[in-house]
Amino acid sequence: MQALLFLKRCFTVTVTKHGPFILLTITLIICIATYFFRRQNQPSPKPLISMAAAPAGGNVKIQTNRGEFDSEKWRGKKVFLYFGFLNCPHICPLTRLNLQRMLSLLPENERRNTAVVFISIDPERDTPAALAKNFKSTPENFFAGTASVTELREITKSFGAAFSVTKIDGTPYVEHSSLIYVINSKGEWAHALQYDSTPQDLVAAFNNADTVGPVNKRFLQVKAPQLLGKNSQCDAGLENCEITVDGNKFQLRISPSPIKTQVPLVIDVFTDSKNYVPHAIDFEGTNLNMGYIRPQTEKTSEGRFQAKVNLPICELEKMKWKATLLLTDDVGNEYALLFHFNTVK
Repeated sequence: MQALLFLKRCFTVTVTKHGPFILLTITLIICIATYFFRRQNQPSPKPLISMAAAPAGGNVKIQTNRGEFDSEKWRGKKVFLYFGFLNCPHICPLTRLNLQRMLSLLPENERRNTAVVFISIDPERDTPAALAKNFKSTPENFFAGTASVTELREITKSFGAAFSVTKIDGTPYVEHSSLIYVINSKGEWAHALQYDSTPQDLVAAFNNADTVGPVNKRFLQVKAPQLLGKNSQCDAGLENCEITVDGNKFQLRISPSPIKTQVPLVIDVFTDSKNYVPHAIDFEGTNLNMGYIRPQTEKTSEGRFQAKVNLPICELEKMKWKATLLLTDDVGNEYALLFHFNTVK
């Protein structure tokens, strides 16, 4: 259709100006050649990349050491939820200890109206009997349960979490999101807290859970940004990596290096661009789904933006990641730059 419109314009101009048949034929040939030359030399449109939607939480129903737990039945109360496994050497025990200490700090009436729920993502080893034995001494409002792998995937996905249990030479290697998820008395997912949050931090989250609003409203909603460029050769876990687009330079620096999971990371973005502004970084596991990880950047000085993040537990010796730097222009269009890095155990 575009070709016909182009030729019609060209043909009309030729008839009006020249008239003779032979000249019109020659001009028509020139028009056709010009059209296909322009078409061939037009820059290809930048591809759009698909981004995961921000999670919104949801109802949690699961069999536990104290019968069925249904978060819907805890409306009017508050729920602290976390994922893990019984053989977890450090992260899960620390989370459990701090949550128990939080309960002890709450006034008695508030303690009775608070549930803590541990969900094992290793159902093959963490049987109901094993969970009941391990959590025997916990308070009556401390639940421990598991489900089928399919059900666990649905629950974790609703909170932007993920897990994987991989056997290598018969030995299970477990990766999982380690945040603490707080559901307020309205049934809204209100907080996503680091696993090492202190009991005092947890009490503070308890106190403002009803007023802070749903956490997904605070997440950055990204549709399908246009990919401006990528650097597949540089490992941002070992060195500063750069991408230049139309004269706009972007440098990504991640520290400390080499990158390890569950170590607080600082991501600095340096740019001389006046056309694009960094506003978030999306982290995606390449060889394993590690859940929703999209910290927003803050401007710390002229040409410098910063974000902070803890990557989830990973038992693999080496893990490949994508780091997608999300940009906007002055009219709100979304763009992306793709970096790569590796983490080590």
